[in-house]
Amino acid sequence: MEITKKDVNKIKRLSKDPKIHNKLLNTIAPTIKGYYDVKEAILLSLFMGSDKQLEDGTNIRRGINILIIHDPSTGMKTLLKNAEELSVPNKLKTVYDINEVKESVLLELLDSDDSFIALGAPIYGRFDKYKILIEQVGLHQNILSKFDLIFLIEDKPDRDEDTLLADHILSNYNSISIRDRFDVDFFKKYLTYSNIFYNPSLGDDANEVLKEFYVATRNSNPEGYAQITVKQLEAIIRLAEASAKIKFKKVVDKEDAEKAVRLQMACLKEVGVTHETGEIDANITSIKLKSDRDKIQRVTEEIKLLEEEYAGDAPLNLLLLNMDDKYGVGEDETTMIVSNLISKGVIFKVRSGYYRRVR
Repeated sequence: MEITKKDVNKIKRLSKDPKIHNKLLNTIAPTIKGYYDVKEAILLSLFMGSDKQLEDGTNIRRGINILIIHDPSTGMKTLLKNAEELSVPNKLKTVYDINEVKESVLLELLDSDDSFIALGAPIYGRFDKYKILIEQVGLHQNILSKFDLIFLIEDKPDRDEDTLLADHILSNYNSISIRDRFDVDFFKKYLTYSNIFYNPSLGDDANEVLKEFYVATRNSNPEGYAQITVKQLEAIIRLAEASAKIKFKKVVDKEDAEKAVRLQMACLKEVGVTHETGEIDANITSIKLKSDRDKIQRVTEEIKLLEEEYAGDAPLNLLLLNMDDKYGVGEDETTMIVSNLISKGVIFKVRSGYYRRVR
């Protein structure tokens, strides 16, 4: 790609435009209405974080990894195709169906220095907000934990939203004025120039925002489990750096940090909420159970599976083993849940060490 002196002058002039962020954002799939946070994430993934190297010579990943779990007919494939068209060659990797890619390949993509955007569908066809995320996407914990942002895009009926969407489609695909966005060629030149010449570092104001957010969020849950992890803080830093690069800043400021925090929290509120309590649980990539309701449900489900495998009677020793291995629920706690289920008439003891559900 050739960037002329005239292009450079235009790029530098537009970088000072107060609306530059929105104009770049509007360039992403302008024919698709809504999905602001997803488009924002895609934009930041294209600009990527800053190059960083530790004292021991280790490079810290600058690419931003995004996973979008979506219902059919939500336009995510079109969004991803548009992201590919806008990206600089060899700086964005994409996958349209993450469940069709080998784990070894996914790990290589996730650990590379390039941004990576993957699409996937709930393994049960539709996303169930009362089930744990890791159980619904068919991916191992070590894969999910490497994504900076995870989005859940549901095709939920909503009369007001559906009316607006229909009006948008029927009136004009290109409802955004050409003055409010760029053509693909110029977008790529702007992106290329930014990635070559700008590598912003965290400023004092940004550091303060991120530190305050991290400490306050981690210590806000009365039950003592973390609502944000170090990996999510690192993801927020990359997002903030990408935001700064859009405006050709040398230093990441408060505005960039707050934008990154908002985007991360928007994702966590969608896929990281424990519905029993309404609290955000940062361990969305873990199958560890937090609520008593979830634990009771899993014990009952495990008994059902063991009944099917062992001629109608579920062995207690295997139930205890499975609950510990799969969900991190210890032997004493599982035994107590079994006793409670017996007292409530949900299961009964067939003989010593074997149980069965009441039909």
